[in-house]
Amino acid sequence: MLWPIVYCVVATVVGLTFASAVEGSYLALDDGPLVKDNPAIASGLTWESFQWAWSGVRAANWHPLTYLSWQLDVELFGTEARGHLLVSVLLHALNSALLCWLLVRFVGLRFGAIAGALWFGIHPLRVESVAWVVERKDTLSGLFVLAALALYLWHRERPSTVRAGGVVLALVAALLSKQSAVVVPAFFVCLDFWPLGRLRLPRTPTPPAPDVAGLWRRILEKAPYLLVCALGALPTLLAPTGGQLSSLERIPLDYRLANMVVTIPAYLLNALWPSGLHVLVVAPLDGFSGAAVLVALAVVVAVTVLVVAARVVAPHWLLAWVWLLAGLVPVSGLFWIGNQSMADRFSYLPMLGIAFALAKQLDLCFARAKTLTSTAASVVAVALMLVTVRQIGYWRDDETLLRRSLDANPANWAAVRVLVDLAMDRQQPRLAIQVIEEMPPGSRDADLSWLYGEALLRVGRAPDAVEVYLEALSYNPRTPSLHTGLAAALAATGDLEHAQSEALVAIDLDPVSSRAAVVQLAGALRAVGAPERAALLLVRASAGAGAAIRAEIDALLCSLASELRARSAVLPDDVARALATCP
Repeated sequence: MLWPIVYCVVATVVGLTFASAVEGSYLALDDGPLVKDNPAIASGLTWESFQWAWSGVRAANWHPLTYLSWQLDVELFGTEARGHLLVSVLLHALNSALLCWLLVRFVGLRFGAIAGALWFGIHPLRVESVAWVVERKDTLSGLFVLAALALYLWHRERPSTVRAGGVVLALVAALLSKQSAVVVPAFFVCLDFWPLGRLRLPRTPTPPAPDVAGLWRRILEKAPYLLVCALGALPTLLAPTGGQLSSLERIPLDYRLANMVVTIPAYLLNALWPSGLHVLVVAPLDGFSGAAVLVALAVVVAVTVLVVAARVVAPHWLLAWVWLLAGLVPVSGLFWIGNQSMADRFSYLPMLGIAFALAKQLDLCFARAKTLTSTAASVVAVALMLVTVRQIGYWRDDETLLRRSLDANPANWAAVRVLVDLAMDRQQPRLAIQVIEEMPPGSRDADLSWLYGEALLRVGRAPDAVEVYLEALSYNPRTPSLHTGLAAALAATGDLEHAQSEALVAIDLDPVSSRAAVVQLAGALRAVGAPERAALLLVRASAGAGAAIRAEIDALLCSLASELRARSAVLPDDVARALATCP
């Protein structure tokens, strides 16, 4: 009868640890377009907003249940960030209690169940998933994944069609909250090995051979779950541009594999020693060194050999390792989305396996040395809580959060880019220049170089902007934004001929992304008395444009017609033909 009280205590401890997260705010990192400034969320839960939640892939994800949960938050608490953060804290506390119950009910643990659940719940790696409004998908999908695990264990304990159907429903709900739940069938296979014992490995490295047939049977019986996961991944994979999945041309396969190898030991180290955690962890622009990859690969191999060797006396650690590896596959960079090499939030589901193993190990230790084990566990718990509370403090606003990232890595171009974007939005180009110039040499990417040049232009330093763009183009010659930036800088210095040439190069490289900048440059050329050059850019920019954009460009072009006719200018054939249609 005391266990329900224990579960409530676990939830309370986790909730109190994360209580300060409720005082956070909306952040510039995705919170605006997805939640704060999203009319479909601000309207609350209506029939129209319900339909919108299911209507498509946004920001590389299809997670309608997450959108519905935000809409429900608005109904209950209004549009302030506090309501969203409060629900995320409550969900995470509930997940921790559910994990404790699962370890007690299906694994038969006692002290270890409490300790393992608390380790998972109060660990600093959870902060990013709880204190960031837009990461509701972690805590919500985590709830349904834990429900799926519990139902699967119950189904294997007492097989029935109803319980199997419950597993499918929980898995569907997890996928509708976050699609990284596609790895859950692999977690089921891990549970078949331990604690269920349905999948047996040889006790020694000598014959008999591993039960390969048994492994295939366990995998094939997961076919319904695998089918559900495949269908759940389709909306993102079939969306335009693969839901913002990066192409192999942009992020080569060898780079992705190197990232996957290097980040596995990094996640393991963060689980054991959570120091220096920060948002926007990026890979080096020049790639990973061969030494770093070899060292990381040696660690992965060593841990694998160790847990396989200990599979008889400590099968829970083999479960933890395979669970971690399987859980990291969708977020390892193999399917690259965005700019991040790794992230604390990516560990929410993969670390559940370590919680299982740690719970079992602590239960064994407690049976042999109660006082020592409980004392050590208490000290670690208090230390984790203190680090977590401090980590939550970094999430109170954009400036504090991003400065924390730069303290951890001064060359973090992703954090600098967000800070610069904020400064430019606030009309503070000098601050943007200062932030960029504080970076170590050679740590700017193409986008950041473009922002640097734009900030220099705004403060009247056009020659410096030209130098920045030329340097960036020497490394990124096929980046359209750098060519349009250089064109604007050259025009500001009076070099109209080369400005026109750079704008035409940008159009040739990518007419869609370059169009707005080129049209803006055409206006600037007209203003300085070069309507011929402006007309040429407008004609080239209109090629392939949609009807609405083409009509807008044609109107601008026709506004130049009388001026060009008065000058009796000799125009290229395509410009002359376009002007002939103007009144």
